[in-house]
Amino acid sequence: MPGNQPEATWRNSDTKEMLREAILRGDLHEESDLHQLYTSNALYYKWPWAQFKRNTSSLITSIKSGKQGIKWKGSKGRALLKEQIIAGIVHEMSDPEQVHAGRDEFKIFPINSFKTNMGNLLDQIITQFERLEVDTEAYGHDMAIILERRKNNPLEKRPWHRSPCPSLLEKDVKDGKHLEIDPETGKKVKPVVLYQSRLEYREFSQKVFRNHLYQEVDKRAKQQLRMDKKKTRVPMADRYQVSGDKRHLLDRVD
Repeated sequence: MPGNQPEATWRNSDTKEMLREAILRGDLHEESDLHQLYTSNALYYKWPWAQFKRNTSSLITSIKSGKQGIKWKGSKGRALLKEQIIAGIVHEMSDPEQVHAGRDEFKIFPINSFKTNMGNLLDQIITQFERLEVDTEAYGHDMAIILERRKNNPLEKRPWHRSPCPSLLEKDVKDGKHLEIDPETGKKVKPVVLYQSRLEYREFSQKVFRNHLYQEVDKRAKQQLRMDKKKTRVPMADRYQVSGDKRHLLDRVD
């Protein structure tokens, strides 16, 4: 019988993941013919029959006892459901049981758990869309004011250095606003987020703002570097040794 070269570890193998999903769907259980299962997929031949049988039986027992399962967060089911909600396939009026029965990725989760997770995900995405809509409207309103001001008052087109922006940007960078983390993505916010945070910034193009932001960040980094070097510099008074009326430069070896 084929199958004498097992994968590195059963614990993180594709085989175990496939079997877990089959168990959670109800396709694999205590009464299943494991030998027939073993010969049904070449992937399983990576494992010796005795090891496959032992590990599969243990996995069935463990999952049925509630010790193992696939977590909703980070699962294929959650990612797929999110795509369907954004695409409008699944919405607030959708029947959770019908949605659950529609894909194998959903069936591996108990129906009650799936209903709760589906409701929570719908609420999260709807809230994000509403927030985006409000932000878009506010941004459009502010831009309309700026464009009207520029149109009617061409003399107000001040250069960057004569506007309040340099001092505001210096303060924002000092406060670390350009390093804030987006709670949705867990990543550092993009410059456009800081750009949209002040009406003064939006009097200028994003490109102009972004260039000045990078200049300010670079300036502060160079200032910090000079300060660090200054701290390690030997004071001038310590470089000399006074002997009578003469001053002799000390040889220092760092």
